[in-house]
Amino acid sequence: MKHIVVLNSFAHRDGGADFGAEGWQVTTLRANPDPALDDAAALAAVAGAEALYVSLPGRITADLIARMPKLKVISVAGAGYQNVDLAAATEQGVAVVNHSGVGHIAVAEHMVAMLLALTRRLPTTHSALVSDGWKSRAVYMKRVSDSFGTILAGKTAGIVGLGNIGARLAKTLLHGFDMKVSAFSPATPQDVFDSLGVTRVADINALCRESDCVLVVTNYTPEKHHLVGRAQIAAMKPTAILINAGRGPLVDQQALHEALQDGTIAAAGLDVFDPEPALDGDPLFKLDNILVTPHVAGLADEVQRALVRSSVEQCGQVLDGQRPPRLVNDSVWGKRRA
Repeated sequence: MKHIVVLNSFAHRDGGADFGAEGWQVTTLRANPDPALDDAAALAAVAGAEALYVSLPGRITADLIARMPKLKVISVAGAGYQNVDLAAATEQGVAVVNHSGVGHIAVAEHMVAMLLALTRRLPTTHSALVSDGWKSRAVYMKRVSDSFGTILAGKTAGIVGLGNIGARLAKTLLHGFDMKVSAFSPATPQDVFDSLGVTRVADINALCRESDCVLVVTNYTPEKHHLVGRAQIAAMKPTAILINAGRGPLVDQQALHEALQDGTIAAAGLDVFDPEPALDGDPLFKLDNILVTPHVAGLADEVQRALVRSSVEQCGQVLDGQRPPRLVNDSVWGKRRA
């Protein structure tokens, strides 16, 4: 029987059953961010497992990999794999697989929902009606000229990263809301831009300066740290909205906080944070022009079923000696653990 250790459980309650149907033994351990290896049963499970599935805030360190001599494959819960020590995994001959393309529709729809909520000021008006009653309508009407209640049609959306999520966003905003769409995505071929009808912008500063909303969905690498930083936020329009569902460190969160406070930009939506988990009492959460969600953009029922199914298939392929379709560390394939 193949054995997989799951850090932080599957987001879908039936995930373990999917592995069980394929003859896997499943052991679940808490990891916040490191797994609790404080008893003999947990240590034995780790030592004997051939596969590892990790969801945030779980973290796969070199030390944990060293404790798993039979480990052959790590499956991350989504597309991002920044919580895995990729160099250590590769050095030890452990394949790392992700599931890019599985959750892109859910993330794109979540970002559109945030954008609509912020442009129509739904969080603010909901709270005002609940707390102040119908008189809140008069207050809202007086603020329409302050960009309360704008529309998306005819506005320009600037997308940072034109991968699966970015492409889905572009299609939705172009065809569903009659927006103009530009993108900063240096590695994306021009034919992708052309097929989507998206304008290529070669300079991130220009994208921020020209867009009515900036949507960050690119993957994170150290070179992209604070890709949307203080200078880029300062370049945005005072009526602009910034939404980040990529990774927290892509945006300078301190600079964003200051910009929201002093009116440099109008509003922001965040599903990811720096650090993550977000700190309790983060001053960002006290602002009335921000909408925050706890890294749940991809947690749709259909997505989680597909994610677990993809993990079953790819982990099984690695253990059967077959190259999986979404292998992150390509160089490992020639030196896998026996």
